[in-house]
Amino acid sequence: MVEIKSCGAIIYYEDNPRLYLIVYKKDKDYWGYPKGTPEGNETEEQTSLREIKEEVGLDVELINGYRKQISYFAGKDLRSTMILFLAKSEKKEVYIEQEEISEYKWLSYDKAIKLLSHKTSKKALEEAEIFLGKQ
Repeated sequence: MVEIKSCGAIIYYEDNPRLYLIVYKKDKDYWGYPKGTPEGNETEEQTSLREIKEEVGLDVELINGYRKQISYFAGKDLRSTMILFLAKSEKKEVYIEQEEISEYKWLSYDKAIKLLSHKTSKKALEEAEIFLGKQ
């Protein structure tokens, strides 16, 4: 069994309504969140911040208290674990990394939840929206 790990974040911009950044990963053909694999001895948080900067050009602030771990089988002998944080962006100017991401959208919760490709990503967004509503 091969295990892989990726770290990223659900990124939001405080507006009326609140907007979430959803990206299209063209190599994997799905709508999701900026994320990637750890390098060296990076922490999950460091990986998330680096990947966000590389993939969408944003410097974000990770929000304390939200960490979602999603594990799934990506193949017969491949188990994948995705760690998602919640991150606030102070700006909406996105610069996508063309190699992995071909498109992005800032969307309201209702539109983002419909566009996301995977049920686990939808569930994570639902939990993030509830979490933010309690702050």
